[in-house]
Amino acid sequence: MSRYAAVVHAVGVRLEPDDTLSIAAPFGLADLFGMVLRSNPAIANGPAYAAKTERMRTAWPELTVIPWAGTAEAPVKCTEDTAAVSTGLSPAPSPLSTSR
Repeated sequence: MSRYAAVVHAVGVRLEPDDTLSIAAPFGLADLFGMVLRSNPAIANGPAYAAKTERMRTAWPELTVIPWAGTAEAPVKCTEDTAAVSTGLSPAPSPLSTSR
């Protein structure tokens, strides 16, 4: 998950045998709940990020896209992670178990 072109894609959810959900989000959940597409600084793959950006803007016009580092466009800051807090989910990088 830490090698995806966009950090918002790095979220995994697993249903456990006791019907709880384990959530892994190494970059947190703020971008997911805030509809923000942000490049992964761990990789250098601007073309893959640009392709994802165009596809995702078509599907979700309300999406906020933060340009790939080094472009002329000004970055847009993501809002605080209030949605994750209000749902009881943690933006922490470690997996979290929560009732379904």
